[in-house]
Amino acid sequence: MRRNLRFEQAREQTTNERKVFQDDQLTCNLGRVRFAEELTHAYSFGVTENFAAAVCKLPSFYDKHKYMTFLDDWGTHVTVEVELGFKNITRHESSLTQFVEHVTQTSRVDVSAGGSYMGFGASLEVNFEDFQGSSNFQTQFGSYQTTLTTGSPALPEPIGLSVQPIDKVLRSVYWQNTTLFTEHHVCMTSDLASLSSVRRNMARAIADYAVYKMASMPTDPELRIPVTWPRGTYGLYMPRTGCPRSTFPWHQGWLYQDVEDIGASNVFSDTLHLYGQFTDNDNIETHYCIKGEAQATEFDLDWPKGDYCIA
Repeated sequence: MRRNLRFEQAREQTTNERKVFQDDQLTCNLGRVRFAEELTHAYSFGVTENFAAAVCKLPSFYDKHKYMTFLDDWGTHVTVEVELGFKNITRHESSLTQFVEHVTQTSRVDVSAGGSYMGFGASLEVNFEDFQGSSNFQTQFGSYQTTLTTGSPALPEPIGLSVQPIDKVLRSVYWQNTTLFTEHHVCMTSDLASLSSVRRNMARAIADYAVYKMASMPTDPELRIPVTWPRGTYGLYMPRTGCPRSTFPWHQGWLYQDVEDIGASNVFSDTLHLYGQFTDNDNIETHYCIKGEAQATEFDLDWPKGDYCIA
């Protein structure tokens, strides 16, 4: 199985580099060309001699190595229809964090909160199918990367294919020239007699081919990022449990307030969980956790809309 370098590059960019690509695609179908299978018998459409020679070398029993070598040489499928036209694709690129933040701001219902992820306690995940169907979906989010073009109105090119498994061409309707094959010593009579067995073996080989080549099933990368502390530098009142655990150090500070010595009348809520000194008739001491790094991780987002008590 030949390596698809473009596929490997795309997988590297979307999985390890955590990039998101969005394509704005214009497709114009100018017609199609198909193999007229219904005329196969009438016009004696059949396989070529070189293909017949390769098939006739296969054993009637299932020899995995020989059948896999055949598929390496001839492929697993044959093309039966081609759509002709031209296609323009305008591609935009953004980071995964930028994309999740964009969806969060424009279509919040399409973002769900999840559990721990990448060592962080919570995560955000985009339901792309729902987002793609919403009125907020944009095909040109991010920075422009490139424009891909194939074909033109004057010179259309294949823009779509229909294929069938290659075992389909081992049906007897495509082997009407067997006399010619035996006369040219391409096949022996015994080879042609076992054609139905070869066809069954070929279907089995196609089913086994991906596993034999140790090919992995392509999967869509998760549009998911961990929840981290928002961007910016700010201070939070320190709770009794101390500053939060995070990937960056919190700077600590305190403020001492010398209140009235007599009749201070300080009032605090009964469920105060802040670290420090809070009494009705004494001085007040508050402690703070200070985030000094504006951007601590690549996943940091702006503060969501809401009301907060920060310093």
